[in-house]
Amino acid sequence: MQVVFLKDVAKVARKGDVKNVKNGYFSNYLFPNKVAVMASPAMLKRVEALRKQMLLEKARVAEQAQEIKNKLEDKKFTLKQKSKGDKLYGSITEKDICDVIMKDAKIALSKENVVLSGHIKVVGNYEITLKLSDDISAKVLLEVKGEK
Repeated sequence: MQVVFLKDVAKVARKGDVKNVKNGYFSNYLFPNKVAVMASPAMLKRVEALRKQMLLEKARVAEQAQEIKNKLEDKKFTLKQKSKGDKLYGSITEKDICDVIMKDAKIALSKENVVLSGHIKVVGNYEITLKLSDDISAKVLLEVKGEK
């Protein structure tokens, strides 16, 4: 049975995909949860129009991400936080990094754009990766200074 997916389904399909699925999977899961509908000629035309629109949107987002990357690449940001020696009293999170970038570079990012392996808890220099789109990332330098 050929269906059109209305939402992303992990490891199965993305929104707008047209796939063949088993009848039971469609009637027991996809259709009741409003995840997919049966493919009809009208629906296929609508999906094609949506795909074109999504491609244009993806190109626009990639262009904006490239501009942001050019502005931020290899820039150094400084963040001060209370510390005792080298250990910080709190930790520096993705939101703190977004705030310092907004303050210094006037570029608004969400915490989902910041890639950290864990929160920063020690004074020092860090290379932070910013995921701006699916395939565009920028690296910025973050200097964490302690203050009493």
